Amino acid sequence: MPFEAKLDENNRWVVLSKIVPWEEFAQLFYKNFKSKRGAPTKDARLVTGVIIIKHIMKTDDRGVIEIIQEY
Repeated sequence: MPFEAKLDENNRWVVLSKIVPWEEFAQLFYKNFKSKRGAPTKDARLVTGVIIIKHIMKTDDRGVIEIIQEY
C-alpha cells in the first residue's frame, strides 16, 4: 500500500486527523446509505477528509485531487 510509510507527526493533515471526530462523521454519513442496491459507498473518513481539505484550502474538486496526489 502506498500509505504504509510513516508520516511526519507535524504534518498539518496528520495533526488535523487527530482532532476530527471521525466516528461521529461516519455515523452521519452512513445513515444516508441504508440501501443494499447500487454501488458500495466510499469510506466515510475518505469523503469527510476530502471535504475538509476542500474547504480549508478553498479549492474545487480538481484542486483537492491535486493536493491529495502531492502527498
